[in-house]
Amino acid sequence: MHGQHAHAPHDDSTRHGHGEPFSPQEIDFFQAEDRSAAKAIVSLMLGVFSLGLMGSIAICLVIRS
Repeated sequence: MHGQHAHAPHDDSTRHGHGEPFSPQEIDFFQAEDRSAAKAIVSLMLGVFSLGLMGSIAICLVIRS
């Protein structure tokens, strides 16, 4: 009785080629998301670097005077 109500695995063979878990449209969408995430990460890193650089310059100017 345990195996009588088992569900068959979902069949995506009509949407995807054999061995490909994602369609070309899904892959394009993922790559676009990756590019926008990379831009956000680089922007945040540049912001943190800029703040650190300005803080270091400010400390040098205070110590120098």
